[in-house]
Amino acid sequence: VQTCALPICDLLDLSLRNPLLNIKIGRGGGVRLVMAPDMIADIERALSSDVGLYLVAHDELTELQRQRGARTAGAMGAESLQSVFRQKHLFVEVEASKLRTRLRALMNQARVMEDESGTNTLHISLGSVVWTDPEKGKEVRSPLLVLPVRISLQGRGKPPLLQADTAGGGITVNQCLLQKLAQAFRFEVPEVA
Repeated sequence: VQTCALPICDLLDLSLRNPLLNIKIGRGGGVRLVMAPDMIADIERALSSDVGLYLVAHDELTELQRQRGARTAGAMGAESLQSVFRQKHLFVEVEASKLRTRLRALMNQARVMEDESGTNTLHISLGSVVWTDPEKGKEVRSPLLVLPVRISLQGRGKPPLLQADTAGGGITVNQCLLQKLAQAFRFEVPEVA
């Protein structure tokens, strides 16, 4: 069983304020990516490449996609989403008029945290688990795997670029979630080789 040393565990915030235990989407929180369920491994590979992925607002569809009945990326089928992904584009569940502002807010929030802690806190969640906190009786969603990322805003007319933060160490299991599950439910996950 993989656990952290006591002093480190004592430093972990295991409250539901921690976004590694309770993902907040929307105002003041993260953004949801629009993807087919089987795209997670492909997304990780693309982000880890030198190219990365270009982020596109969910309402920035082509005329053909609109003719097929989609108003937003969420209404597109898995095959259509994969076709867009092959062009190194990934939809974000944010309107085009708000995308740059939302991403800039995420970047600024992450920069402040990095200045204070020395660690990049901007991550993409690859998979999640929904569970009920026994203390609060509240259902929450927590990331299973996290990958540190960087977002760069390109010039006007160019989509923002999402890339893995190579200094961040790659994909990791959400250690806060493991500790919370062990604490709340005496649930332990065997170490993965």
